[in-house]
Amino acid sequence: ENGYVGQEGNFTVETGEGGAGVLAVDVQGPKGAFKINMRRHPDNDRTVLVRYNPIDVGPYVVDVMWSGVHVPGSPFKVNIAEQKKAKRERRSNENLLNLTE
Repeated sequence: ENGYVGQEGNFTVETGEGGAGVLAVDVQGPKGAFKINMRRHPDNDRTVLVRYNPIDVGPYVVDVMWSGVHVPGSPFKVNIAEQKKAKRERRSNENLLNLTE
């Protein structure tokens, strides 16, 4: 998925079927790695909530590994755009919706 600068990126990782192991998540942005926040879901200790806050425009790569092995689909690619552009696109989409109704 894509996102916007200053808008928190988040996803969940279900570890229930992975057996015993260690979850590792790494997010690399245009200027390298940065801090992410991982915590167990309060209602299910086999679900991990991951959050990160992109600060630069550009491509990001999210590596999700279970005991050193990439999970299916990893690494994930995310493109981060400027927030201003998002507002402009949203307005354009609203206008388009109004014209077609």
